[in-house]
Amino acid sequence: MNSIVLDSEFLNNIEITKYLPSFTKFHSWLLEEDYSLYDESFLAAKDVLSFIKSGAKTKKKKILKLYFEQFDNENIKQFISPLSDAIEANINEDMSLALSKKNELISLGILNFTKQYIEQISKYNPQPLIDTESSTQQIHLEVKNDEQIIQQDSLKIIKQKSHYISWLEGDIVPTLEKLKREYANNTISEESVRNFVKEFRKFVGGKLLFYITDVNEKTVSGIPLEITSSGYEEMKHPFLNITWEVSAPIEKYVKNIKYKAGDIVEASFNETRNENFRYLLLFVDFGRATALPRTILDVLATNLKQDVLKEVLINLNVSEENDEHIQAYVIQKVLERSDLVKQKLMKNLENLEENLTLIQIKEKELEQQQMELNEQEKQWQNILQRIDYYKRFEQFNNVSIEEEHNEIPFNPKLFIEQLQSLFYYNDEQQLVYNKEIIRSFVYALQSNILTVLAGPSGTGKSSIVHAFANAVKNVEVRMVPVQSSWTDTQDLLGYFHPTDKAFVPTPFMEAMAEAAQKDSAHKIFLICLDEMNLAHVEYYFSEILSAREDKNQEIRLYPKRQWETAKLILEQGQVDIERLHSAKELIELYPPVFSIPTNVRFIGTLNMDHTVKPLSPKVIDRSFIIEINHLSASEKREIISSLDVLQGKVEMDYEKFIESYSEEGILEVYIDELQNISDLFEDFPNASLNSRGMKHLIKILTYCKDANEIEKIIDYLIYGKILPRLEIKKSDFVPFENTIMSQLQKYEESYKKLQKMVEAKHTITFW
Repeated sequence: MNSIVLDSEFLNNIEITKYLPSFTKFHSWLLEEDYSLYDESFLAAKDVLSFIKSGAKTKKKKILKLYFEQFDNENIKQFISPLSDAIEANINEDMSLALSKKNELISLGILNFTKQYIEQISKYNPQPLIDTESSTQQIHLEVKNDEQIIQQDSLKIIKQKSHYISWLEGDIVPTLEKLKREYANNTISEESVRNFVKEFRKFVGGKLLFYITDVNEKTVSGIPLEITSSGYEEMKHPFLNITWEVSAPIEKYVKNIKYKAGDIVEASFNETRNENFRYLLLFVDFGRATALPRTILDVLATNLKQDVLKEVLINLNVSEENDEHIQAYVIQKVLERSDLVKQKLMKNLENLEENLTLIQIKEKELEQQQMELNEQEKQWQNILQRIDYYKRFEQFNNVSIEEEHNEIPFNPKLFIEQLQSLFYYNDEQQLVYNKEIIRSFVYALQSNILTVLAGPSGTGKSSIVHAFANAVKNVEVRMVPVQSSWTDTQDLLGYFHPTDKAFVPTPFMEAMAEAAQKDSAHKIFLICLDEMNLAHVEYYFSEILSAREDKNQEIRLYPKRQWETAKLILEQGQVDIERLHSAKELIELYPPVFSIPTNVRFIGTLNMDHTVKPLSPKVIDRSFIIEINHLSASEKREIISSLDVLQGKVEMDYEKFIESYSEEGILEVYIDELQNISDLFEDFPNASLNSRGMKHLIKILTYCKDANEIEKIIDYLIYGKILPRLEIKKSDFVPFENTIMSQLQKYEESYKKLQKMVEAKHTITFW
């Protein structure tokens, strides 16, 4: 590699000079005996890889072309593979591979490449283009002919602190200082990371925006963003002077990724549990991230077919490139509709004013009552008033206009047909399901059995849950994505924070607490564990499974003495408002012994492949399995042609939902029929139904309206409750095969499923 002289105009271009700190750190790592990439050196390696990839492209920016002319392009390309592997090896903690790849990079001559860059760029010592506090230059960037042209005007920049920077300088400072100390001693604790992420989640509101820097076969990387008055801005690392870039493995999600490097996505996050990367604080669920459209034109293109989009643009009289015209048109339409919006808002405000007047009257009555209270009771009452005030204030600021929908009278005999039509006509996806699948799903929910929706990806397992809520009044859905790292009940429910004297709930626990409130008693809550077998279900869900077997259905969240402490905090009131709020929340929402609300129904979705955990016999015994498969085009056409056009929501509440129609006494003949089928499998371990399984089937039958409906659903009861229990060697099944198959022949779906199971070479299993 022959060094060339670069002029100062070239060296002032940020496309080249911005990598100097990363090259310096990376070069030092190459010279060190340590072969592991941690902290700054890990991020530096990723920056160097990004720079090399940009320079190795056949088509690249002119400024990059100018710099890389001094090198042999083929030699540069040789660095990419081993450097990518070294970074990946560090993510997977494969240190032997990391050492091998480091040695390979050095043998390929990367030291000369990094040394030359550092000498050339640092020689001129280019100054930062922008001083974030006050600068005499303002930088304007515009893209033209694939070059970045920097224009400088003699204007003073007044840059206000972003909300994120202000947050970092606020109450979180003690937590950050602790993290800094632990980082310096290489002892960042899991508790410190959890405390930071807890407060950070409160700040951002649950999800976070990321600028995607890299997408490859195994990982996705991105930088957190915040929205400011000037657009998207990168969030700096909370306590280190480095780029806050986080990576996460996404092997099982790669085929579903619908974004690329350079996109902005919204993703959920949690605290990282990888000890080597705790300084990055976050573990991001990039697998389920959703890309955000950049412009209004992007929104239209995403939601409209190409021919429809062209027609819309013609009607708007704008070109595809002119997004500003589209924005102007949309703003005009919003203004035209504003009077209607104002009227609705004014009506809501009137109602609010009436409520506030009633509150003021109640407060005066309360003041009169306070005169008769002793000093300690007064203090407690004042505390509660302060908390209630903030809650009312928050509710006032979150007023929304309720969605209007057509109300459809509930007809028990037509309910399943109504749902089938509503699933198709209510939803933009136009969902199509076999009527018996819907019937099995609804009756399992009514019977309060853990309902497991199994089947290939894309068959509508999650969609049927949302579609039911869209079709029926007073149904709430809470989706809870299961993480592969879940190992115990705390991952599902949450934990008690001993320092804050507060319970830190998960979304699952928050949903149960919401369902337990008095004003939710008429609602049906569907809590769906999405991809429930990513982790062992019997590990994280064991306490719920056990509690559902008891009469009171109670779970223990934390020691009762902590609840007594919360009562004392409210009585004494000598703490800050945050601690008071936590104490009141503990008493009202999260008692030490929590009763599972009767209006909650648990659902699980699962895909069966080699990356997930199989369901244990304990879980299968307490579940009803509904397998949803892809329908053929002809099957879909036949179903759609039979549907009535229907939109809206069926009138329903919890009490009406659980009403049964058949007494167990008149079901005896069908119960005997199911028992006979179960007895066919009694020679196989755990295959025949026990008393619990039979009770489940009887309960489902009580929701059938007539004999015709019972005869149809029995096939699916065998399919979903008996066949999943079967797991035996094929050789053990052969002596009974003819007898069992002949008895099952009249049950079409179960017969076809068992035929498919019997085709296995070694083990006969439902999965």
